[in-house]
Amino acid sequence: MTARRAANLILTAGLVLGVLAYSAFATRRTVFDVDRLTAAAAGILEAAPVQDLLGDQVAEQIAEALPSDAVHDGTVVSAARETLRDPRFVEAFTEAMTALYQRVFAGAEGPVVLDLSATTDSVRSALARGDSSLADYIGYDDPITVRIGEGDLPDLQAWKGRLGAFTVVGALLGLSLVIGGVVLHPHRSQAVGRVGRWLAGYGCLQLVVFWLFPAAVLPAFAEWGKVMAEVIRGTGSTLVAPAVVAGVAGAALMGAAYAWQRRQPVVTEHLPGRPIAAAPTPLVSRVGAAGRWEPPV
Repeated sequence: MTARRAANLILTAGLVLGVLAYSAFATRRTVFDVDRLTAAAAGILEAAPVQDLLGDQVAEQIAEALPSDAVHDGTVVSAARETLRDPRFVEAFTEAMTALYQRVFAGAEGPVVLDLSATTDSVRSALARGDSSLADYIGYDDPITVRIGEGDLPDLQAWKGRLGAFTVVGALLGLSLVIGGVVLHPHRSQAVGRVGRWLAGYGCLQLVVFWLFPAAVLPAFAEWGKVMAEVIRGTGSTLVAPAVVAGVAGAALMGAAYAWQRRQPVVTEHLPGRPIAAAPTPLVSRVGAAGRWEPPV
């Protein structure tokens, strides 16, 4: 293996580790951060998949509280949708999101319950507009509750710790390999240009992880997948600034590498078993004052 191939291998390994380490760090700062999760609860609640999911579950619980022979048609659905628009429902949803975080990422046990006791007035008022007799079946002592996820919630507590360890180890090892690959490379300007291209492509990687993944992959995994997709989209906005910085830095490194290569003399590499090629000459040499062609010296 030539020195150039070895340096390229070391450099590539370092770049891959660096990207993966930062992706692990970004995941911990978004999906695994309960403060960002609760701060994004209002935006998550406005998402259409979450509205549809919660609206159906709230309507189902309201219908169960009514007599089986009650004729309610679309009244229950309208009451559920109006309950979701109640500002007090956002507070209840935020508390449920915190409990969801503790269940998925902190190893807490027990069901995740969305308590709608604070929105009982909204439910009763909405039912009364459709049928005044239905409101009497919704009592304050037995409020409407919705269980989120039931038994299909994943347990990601172990992954949280693994991501933290990988972030530190991957970042240190990746940085060391990148520096070593650049130093050992026989054409350092090319190595610097490769680092710049990787940095510039970092923004695209972030779009894949925090936009394409929640849009196309997570929604296929039951109800909790749809909720988690909105969580990632709601909290992933904090990665826009780092992606821009990486893109600008990558473009700057590519420009510096190009200028560096322009200043370097042309060097031919001799391969074993092949004749040594002559140094390349310019296509156009110089033309004499009288217009005669003169061979290069």
